[in-house]
Amino acid sequence: MAGDAGRQGWPALIPPLPSYHDPFLALSAEQLADLGYLVGLRQRIERLVHADGDGPAIAQLRDEQALLAENLAEEGVDVNYLLGERERVMAARRAEATSRSTDVLGSVITLTGYLIPLNKELSRFYLVENSPLLVIGHDHSAPPPNQVVELTLAQPIEFDAEQRMIVTGALDKAESQSTVNMPDGHPMELISVYRLNGATVRAHDD
Repeated sequence: MAGDAGRQGWPALIPPLPSYHDPFLALSAEQLADLGYLVGLRQRIERLVHADGDGPAIAQLRDEQALLAENLAEEGVDVNYLLGERERVMAARRAEATSRSTDVLGSVITLTGYLIPLNKELSRFYLVENSPLLVIGHDHSAPPPNQVVELTLAQPIEFDAEQRMIVTGALDKAESQSTVNMPDGHPMELISVYRLNGATVRAHDD
């Protein structure tokens, strides 16, 4: 049953899910990069062998693969275990990022965040919790879909990317996807699994 989620904000959009063990969190950024490179190397070897068979170039790639796996093993990274866990962890992360909270669907909810315009008329937006300006100079990571809310306003508004806004509306389930330009010009693909119907917007008094 939908309840009054107005005071709960962004955390209310994330449903309670079973906890899961994510062994990749124990890896350093460098180890994650090496593991990703190793997976790509394995796939490249498989493609080349399938297309041309074994040869000196393949042997060189296999040596590189073995050396990288050995270096990771010396750091305590169990490559085979992690690769075996990859699909399970990816599925759990997808569920965590895209699942909707049925407790708040249909509720009138108030969210504070930043608007990202989706049309030149400035009537359709995505609402996100943190300022898009924070991604500049960083990794341009997109927020999870259940932390992006689509809304359409009856009248266009004056838009300021730096202005934090208070948005109230009836939360509904909806799926949308759009490539938007960040304030530094970097394109980012955003996905939303929520929509606010009848949304009203006012500036936050910072």
